[in-house]
Amino acid sequence: MGKAAPAIPGTITGQVTGLCNSTNVVYSIAAVPNADTYTWATAIAGATINGNPSPFTGSSTSVTLNFGTFTTGTLTVKSNNNCASSANKSLTLNAKPGTPAAITGVTTVCTNTTGTPYSIAAVPFASSYTWTAPASGTIATGQGTTAVTVNFGATTGVANLIVRANGTACGNSGNRTLAITRNTCPRIDNGRNTSDEMMLSAYPNPAHLLMNVQFNALSESKYKLTITDVEGRVVISKTIDALEGENSYEIKLDAVARGVYSLGLQSAGETKQLRIVVE
Repeated sequence: MGKAAPAIPGTITGQVTGLCNSTNVVYSIAAVPNADTYTWATAIAGATINGNPSPFTGSSTSVTLNFGTFTTGTLTVKSNNNCASSANKSLTLNAKPGTPAAITGVTTVCTNTTGTPYSIAAVPFASSYTWTAPASGTIATGQGTTAVTVNFGATTGVANLIVRANGTACGNSGNRTLAITRNTCPRIDNGRNTSDEMMLSAYPNPAHLLMNVQFNALSESKYKLTITDVEGRVVISKTIDALEGENSYEIKLDAVARGVYSLGLQSAGETKQLRIVVE
């Protein structure tokens, strides 16, 4: 009595992206009951299976492929015995690296903000990365890597930050985008826009790890800067030695929980407050 027909092989495991000109790439399956041999095949031009042209039949549940330049294709395997062969199990293969995963970073910024960080996870088999800043912005640092800082220009509205993973001779990945809203962030000056008033602004707002505070000091003096939560608790308190005129101060927010806060600036005889958001 002959053997029963073998089942279709299970999942093929192995590298599926960034295969351009790759050699000695191993693919495997679990052993199939009642199977004596396995037939592996691919229509990818120039690819070899265990050093042989496609198709290749052998008793092993794993094979080694070498690739040239191509775009995309499939690898198939079926199980055989002296009675029958199964249907094919297939795996899609791509020469290019995969599209990057989600971009991490703030999605709302003030115009003319500088040094805003963004990053992605590394893409297997990518040789480098190309970032494109939103209109009127620039990639300030990190071009070619997984982490960059962006300088935003004066343009308002929604625009995309774009990144792709670069391959070699077979091309690059698709684009990953992050929509960023760029707002004009006016200074708070009791409704007046005069140069003899203490003016206060903060950006980006919402902020993540860092916030820049700008204010106009009426004279050289000490100013007290505070960040207070919605229950009135002071989470940050700093004393600033300000010069007469425009001043800028950077606050680290890495120890501040997400939420809505009040940013206060106090000098002799005058106090300004601004609502801020920490993401």
